[in-house]
Parts: sequence; structure tokens; C-alpha cells
Amino acid sequence: MRPYFLLSLTILFSIGSPLSTTGQTYCVSVGPAGAASPRICGGTGSPEAVLVGSPGDIYLRSDGTADTQVFNKETGVATNTGGVAQPGGGTTVTASSTNTFTNKTYDADAGAGNVLTISEKRWLAGARCDNATASSPQWSFPTVNPGAPACDTGTNTQKGTLDFADGAATLSGQTQLHLPADFTGAMDARMYWYTTATTGDVVWQLATVCVANAETGDPVFNTASTVTDPALATASQYNLATITAVTTTGCAAGELLNLRLFRDPAHAADTLAATARLIGIELTIRRGI
Repeated sequence: MRPYFLLSLTILFSIGSPLSTTGQTYCVSVGPAGAASPRICGGTGSPEAVLVGSPGDIYLRSDGTADTQVFNKETGVATNTGGVAQPGGGTTVTASSTNTFTNKTYDADAGAGNVLTISEKRWLAGARCDNATASSPQWSFPTVNPGAPACDTGTNTQKGTLDFADGAATLSGQTQLHLPADFTGAMDARMYWYTTATTGDVVWQLATVCVANAETGDPVFNTASTVTDPALATASQYNLATITAVTTTGCAAGELLNLRLFRDPAHAADTLAATARLIGIELTIRRGI
């Protein structure tokens, strides 16, 4: 068996210079023999301040943790510093894998074709209340059938609401937002509201239209996105109604977004025989940076 064992060692290390050791560290060159040949080394403990090497060397630590099992020698020719531990112990990150990154910088501009999608939240308060005077500085109203800013004075809290009463008329309010230059076209909305009624459904409707440079500022709104939300069994408890994927046809990054919120009590599904009081809307706007 001894000749076969020696022959196996000769074949294994014929790709580079002979096996070298430093204390309990073992290294083998994987390129042409010489000082510039990269090496693969293995041993216990960190190689920093211990193992002399050059950029391109790889060190495998047998007693390391998940983030200190593999070291790449990145700086310093023939020095014992410049080894950098590789997070995850060499775990491969794929498009479908789940990995946790710590202390990393995500640079979407570092290479061509990189896009990092993020969500931006914007809050549109229904109204504000100064003592007993309500106003809605974030909203504009039509001359006929507007939503009504109101005050709700409790024992402890004072707040403004935008009220949409029951009746025959469609009540509405509008606001305008600038879409960021990296807007992807995807938007969600959540309406926070409450009512004194304990039965019946309200239908919230949200319509959009956008205006770009060199376009007129009075376009026709898209068909409204809607959500039907029931009153809760306890009067004046807060409700949360969500519209996923608000229709934004024709809207593009960098344009001005006109947003119209309305309630049509004559809608077949609107059975709430009371005022729906809007606290505010949270918009989720997605951006691709």
C-alpha cells in the first residue's frame, strides 16, 4: 500500500509547488510554482497576523463559525494581514434562496441592469382640527357635493376627519402628488375610517390620472379602484380598507398624480346608512432604484 499512497500524493500536488506548512496551517499552490502563485490553505484559528500570503490566497478554517470559515486574502503582498472573512461560510446566494445580509451596501448603480425595488409610504390625513375648526389642507374639493372636514372631540383625543355622509349624492375630494422619477407603476392604498353604525358596508372608490410635461392639467380620470368594507360590530371602532394594485393606467415616473377619493351612497354594494369618517389614506408607492 505504501507505493500507491506516495503516488497519490504526487498526483495531488503536481498542479503546483509542494505542500508547505506553517505551524498547524497547511498550504498548496494551485498555479505555476513561484511567489505569485495563489494558494489554498487550511488550519485552525484566524489567519490574520499569523499566515503570510498574497492576494488570491484562500484560507479554510476548520474551527470557524458560519461567517469565519472562509477567508480571502485581498490586500498585502507577502504580509500576514489583509485576509477577509466571507459571510455565510461560502453559502451560495441564488435568485430563489433566502439569505440574511449584515452590514452590506446595496448599490443598484454599480452595474448595468441592476434594479432594487423598494416601497415608499405616504400618509394623506383626512383633516386636521384646530380647537373646533376643521380643515383639510391636503385635499381640494368640488363646488358641489364635497367631502366634509370635521372635528371629533373625545375625552382624551382631538382629531380631524373627512366625512362622507349617506344620501343620494356622490361626495368626493381630490389631492395631487408627484410620482418619483423611479416610480415602477405599482401602488396600493389603505383607508383608515370609522362610523357610528354597526351594520352595513361602505364602498370606497379611488380614481387616478396623471399629467406629464406639455400635457393639459384637466384629463379624464381612470376607472376607479374600489373596496367594500363592513362596519364593525362596535360603534366608532377603526376600520382598515385596502385596495391592492390601484389602477394607474397612463401614469409614468416623474408625472403629477391626481387622486380622487369618493363615496357613492347609491352604489349597489354601499349599504352603510351612516356617515363614513375618513381618518386618512396610506399610499404605498413602489420605486425601482
